[in-house]
Amino acid sequence: MFPQQLADSGRARVRSQTGSKVTNVHMMALYLHFIVERHREAVLWSWAVGRMTQIAERGEEDWVEAAWKEVGGVAEASKVQVRSKSRRTLSLEHAQSRLGREQGDYAFNAYRFSSDDGYPYAALGEKGTGNWPEMRRVDLGGHPHFKCTIERRRCFPTRDDLVAGYTPADFFQHIAFIDVECGDCGTSCSVLVSGAPH
Repeated sequence: MFPQQLADSGRARVRSQTGSKVTNVHMMALYLHFIVERHREAVLWSWAVGRMTQIAERGEEDWVEAAWKEVGGVAEASKVQVRSKSRRTLSLEHAQSRLGREQGDYAFNAYRFSSDDGYPYAALGEKGTGNWPEMRRVDLGGHPHFKCTIERRRCFPTRDDLVAGYTPADFFQHIAFIDVECGDCGTSCSVLVSGAPH
């Protein structure tokens, strides 16, 4: 996916000096963030395309209304406040069930985030913050990861969009890659996280 950058980094002598045009790639850091970003895409795709396409194909209800309802919206509302719930994903019991008993206390102490917690970068902004959100304690006032707003007009398709052929795949493209704050906030919804692949 990054052939030019990897080739440039491979040609660099040890490490580039500050101001050099050569970009050094740290493969482990790249891999870590790549996996986190691909997980975000999987969460959003599973919900927006996988689930909403099934609803659309059944024809029993409007998939846009169903999606709006699942994130907590009501028909008359123009926006919905999404609030995360406390999760047990980093509890000792949960970590051991995923990693095996031999991991013991190390697993509990070493991990700050689990893919079960949604998208960890949702509230970091362009410059980041001092620390990761603590998923074991929900502090609505202390960290924006636990509270965000989804605006219907901004994040969801209109009737005109649907008449023009807008599909759940278009919806996914919009919330995942175009207006990323819509998707980031969506990953804080427990309904999206609980149905996501691990």
